[in-house]
Amino acid sequence: MKYSVNQKVIYVALNGKREEAIIIARKIDFKNGHIKTENASGSFDYLVSVEKNGLIEHHFCNEDDIE
Repeated sequence: MKYSVNQKVIYVALNGKREEAIIIARKIDFKNGHIKTENASGSFDYLVSVEKNGLIEHHFCNEDDIE
């Protein structure tokens, strides 16, 4: 995986909009290959944090969704 935790990246949302984001988790760092948080789990490559209008959103994404 070419991105690391806490790295600033550009996340490309499903609608094609590009947003600044921070990597907060990678699937390779979890024993079973699934990112697991308090609120959700998924088998995507990364979990990113995006700030919108003062609110923080978390998005699961694959490496192709990040620049």
